[in-house]
Amino acid sequence: MALGQARGVARVQALLRCVLVVLLIVEASVFPDRENVAAGNALIASYAVWSVLRLRAVWRGRARPRLLRRC
Repeated sequence: MALGQARGVARVQALLRCVLVVLLIVEASVFPDRENVAAGNALIASYAVWSVLRLRAVWRGRARPRLLRRC
């Protein structure tokens, strides 16, 4: 896989992670957890922060795309 194609794949993955965060927030709003509300919200918030940081790194070219290795 060429490096340019790998960067494109990494960008799509980063965008899909951000879409997943939005879906998680909607799901948590529509179907709130009866127990461990704070833990669920903290988990969603930490994943959101990580996703945004990964998106920034991939988009700016700082993150090196990980290529799949064939065994």
